[in-house]
Amino acid sequence: SGSKPSFKDELVGGMLAGAVAGAAVDIVLYPIDTVKTRLQTNTFKGFSTPEVSSLYSGLIGSLSGHVPSSAVFFAVYQTTKVLGLEPVLGGGSAFAQLLASAGGNLAASTIRVPTEVVKTRMQSGAETALPACVQTILSTDGPAGLFRGYPAFLLRDLPFDAIEFVAYEQLRILYVASVASGGGLADWENALLGALAGGITGALTTPFDTVRARTMNEAGEAQKSSQGLMGATQKIIDEEGWGALFAGVQPRVVWLSLGGTVFFSTLEAAKKMFMSG
Repeated sequence: SGSKPSFKDELVGGMLAGAVAGAAVDIVLYPIDTVKTRLQTNTFKGFSTPEVSSLYSGLIGSLSGHVPSSAVFFAVYQTTKVLGLEPVLGGGSAFAQLLASAGGNLAASTIRVPTEVVKTRMQSGAETALPACVQTILSTDGPAGLFRGYPAFLLRDLPFDAIEFVAYEQLRILYVASVASGGGLADWENALLGALAGGITGALTTPFDTVRARTMNEAGEAQKSSQGLMGATQKIIDEEGWGALFAGVQPRVVWLSLGGTVFFSTLEAAKKMFMSG
């Protein structure tokens, strides 16, 4: 960061950097995410050449949610961390990063959750057209259907973003202190640190993600799934064993390592472009 960051610089710059990084991740990694969702919801049938395009089913819906939610997340994260928390808790404070991440996540979840619900149903093959998918959800469960799995989503995303951002920021601080000579990090160094942060976080949060994917995919089954998170988790363990909570862990770790690579290297490049610091 530069001399004295302004609220406008952090907010606008953060919003633009977050939007660019969010879009980059979606465009590059969406097909792997689709395979992961199909493994988790037991709708994966293997590959045939004509079906490869279906791996991008729901991409536009995902982008329309992910880009603004990434923009909101990083804008809130950056402004609260740099202007509100670090002056009190100290530069590079892990606690400041943790609190800023939670704030960013809560703000972004109002956009992210409805688009995740739609995306999950389209990726699992339950719906094929975006307007029809939204209409089905609204007609079966009402507007609340768009927030299906909201507690599960927060349970996964609050720890996920907290772990990932704190891991990345702390790894970066350690790396700069021990390896880097004076100047900023090269793109490949940001990418490597992002991959590490993403992979570690992906492995630790897979059970939350599996429960979220199951609950979000149950449109029209509000009565059956009203048992809540603990009930849904217990049901998976009882019927399929503990291992089922880690369904799709390999593609998730690969995807999030790649996601960390793309997101953080793009984010750092976008920060240089859009932010004075």
